Amino acid sequence: MNRIVFFLLVLPCLHACSTLGGAATDAMKAYYNSKVGGSFAELPLNPQYVYLEIQSPTASALMVLATVDEPVNGGLPVETWVSASREVLRTQGGLVVGSEGVPNIWRQADVRRNENGEPVAWVIDSPAHDVFQLQQQVVPLQRGSVNLRPTPLMKRAQQAPSFNLQAWRGVNIPARPSQTNLDTERAQALNNNLQVLGTTNNGAAWVYGQHCPRQNYCIEFLRRTAAQNL
Repeated sequence: MNRIVFFLLVLPCLHACSTLGGAATDAMKAYYNSKVGGSFAELPLNPQYVYLEIQSPTASALMVLATVDEPVNGGLPVETWVSASREVLRTQGGLVVGSEGVPNIWRQADVRRNENGEPVAWVIDSPAHDVFQLQQQVVPLQRGSVNLRPTPLMKRAQQAPSFNLQAWRGVNIPARPSQTNLDTERAQALNNNLQVLGTTNNGAAWVYGQHCPRQNYCIEFLRRTAAQNL
């Protein structure tokens, strides 16, 4: 697996540019000062920042939290994580809800939740799959019904107190009459996508996630701070 270290750039579209610049410097120093060959697991973390360690099928990265935004229509805050290569990943309550420049990951997802805060549906825009405004029902999964491989990143997440895993699948809502056969075929590639969430302290905070936008392709990520350096 290739290892890519993303040293943050100051992005003109983001706020708190000075904070991002400082995070970039600290991430670079931490990497090059590491005495374990650049292992992300052993990197000293700056207590000023929140980090996201990511694994994909082809690369790994360490990103930094850039902004936390309140949605216009209410709901959970959206966290924006950035990289030096201008990749952007957005999470909401630990679920992936958007990206820019990240291969195969949705551009945007509007998550609908019930009164208990549980996801029940989402609407997806994924230009990489030429799919827009795809409506899916979100189905919660029983722990035993998901065959999750215990990856090194997941094992580290399990060190958090009261760690618990939840999972959901996005299932396509039947096609509208206006949809063509090609639209339906494209949408099928995203049917039964998977989101996994690992929480700690009885669900008070999330520390781990896994996002599989299509079969046989997943990314996973671990939320890290200096105080909880998993």
